Amino acid sequence: MSSIDTNGQCVLLWHKNRCKGYHTRIGPGTPYHNDLSQIFFDNKPDTNVDDNTRSISSCDGYILLYQDANFPGTSQRIHVGPCANFSNDMKNKVSSINTLGECVYLWSRSECQGSYARVAPGTRNHLNFDGMKFHDNNDRNLNDNTVSISRCSS
Repeated sequence: MSSIDTNGQCVLLWHKNRCKGYHTRIGPGTPYHNDLSQIFFDNKPDTNVDDNTRSISSCDGYILLYQDANFPGTSQRIHVGPCANFSNDMKNKVSSINTLGECVYLWSRSECQGSYARVAPGTRNHLNFDGMKFHDNNDRNLNDNTVSISRCSS
């Protein structure tokens, strides 16, 4: 694939089949739609997307959770609605997040209960939760302490 027309939509290009592996976000206004050799996967800056994309998905309503700071390691793509619990592989193991332009609340308990933290575009510490605290407990950071997620109210 050397170019893409997203028809004004946000899409994720994936390095592996079934929307797995490395990815990059292509949104409206992203440069180089007509030359994907200029765009690289977010987690693999030495691999461009032009001949290495194996699958594509919509960004809308999805976010990416990562077990390690700075987006490496095990990840989970999750659709954010009123509330979603993390898979058992990710519960109390998330250290960074790519909100893909969404505003979300991360929760300390299942079913979006307990303490929460708001994470929105422009919020600091997406790459490393060590510096993020729950809204009601300034001594407890988010790193490895979240189990569910919900979309911010509009």
